[in-house]
Amino acid sequence: MTPSISAIVPVYNTQDYIGAALDSLLAQTMPFFEIIVIDDGSTDSSNAILREYEQAGKIRLLTQANQGQGAARNAGLTMAQGDFIYFFDSDDLASPVLVETMARELKADPKLELIVFSGKTFYDGDAPASKFQPSYERTRLGRYDRFLEAAKQMDDARENHPQPCLYVLSRNVIKQANMRFSNSYHEDETFLIHMTAAVGPCKVIADPLFNRRVRAGSTMTMKKSAKHVTGYLLACEAAQQHARALSAVGVRDYFTRKALTHYINAINVSYQVENYPRFRSMRDRFEALPSNRISLQQLVLLIGGRQALALKQRLVTLRRH
Repeated sequence: MTPSISAIVPVYNTQDYIGAALDSLLAQTMPFFEIIVIDDGSTDSSNAILREYEQAGKIRLLTQANQGQGAARNAGLTMAQGDFIYFFDSDDLASPVLVETMARELKADPKLELIVFSGKTFYDGDAPASKFQPSYERTRLGRYDRFLEAAKQMDDARENHPQPCLYVLSRNVIKQANMRFSNSYHEDETFLIHMTAAVGPCKVIADPLFNRRVRAGSTMTMKKSAKHVTGYLLACEAAQQHARALSAVGVRDYFTRKALTHYINAINVSYQVENYPRFRSMRDRFEALPSNRISLQQLVLLIGGRQALALKQRLVTLRRH
């Protein structure tokens, strides 16, 4: 029997994109078991558009007060009934063979708990393509007994992308590990940490089954805020929790390194947030450092503070020219 797949789509003020996004999910060569859409308090015409799809019997719709993307995904999880979950954003496009490809892989290997795949990027309108050019290619392909092994390989290749639009995950694993999204930016990073600790057999494939729209005003391209810093700190905390809970030395070291990476990311982003109160002094930056095993570049950032980041940005600009 082929496992069923539920799509979960949080929506907030994407009236110009939601129709095309849902149509890409509905145009699959093999249909989703269900498409669950959570309108997270939209103030534009998104809800009216969604109600048309609901009345046509194409989606299951939940409308709630604005709580954030993480909370909307969590609400969708409580409604989902499929064997596997696919999280999808309301301004992107899915390949028409996404479900068919997942079904084929899951039928061939019923023990799989996760399938990770590649994606492509396209630019919308005046999106800053020259400044933000994400790549979602996977090259460390194959089957792994634990997702931790795949994560290590993809980390080495800098392709362990956290976006949940790039994988299909067992709902049973989510339930057993009590996995939920945090309600801040970079919630994908925290969820990926929990996945790395919980998921067993998985497969990484090269198929580009997802198309990410890069547009002005999205979470990816918006100005950094305190919520971005908080998101990285929550990911750091999650990694530290798993490092303390897991006994194997290699596993513990991996999560400690991830905690350090997210901590450094939080500091980096804090320098871009005007009047952010934390990390202003060197003592503040070193006080909660998850590990002393830091690189020279990280050490310079910790000691130099905002000045080090400004110097790094100038060097990047010079290299481009």
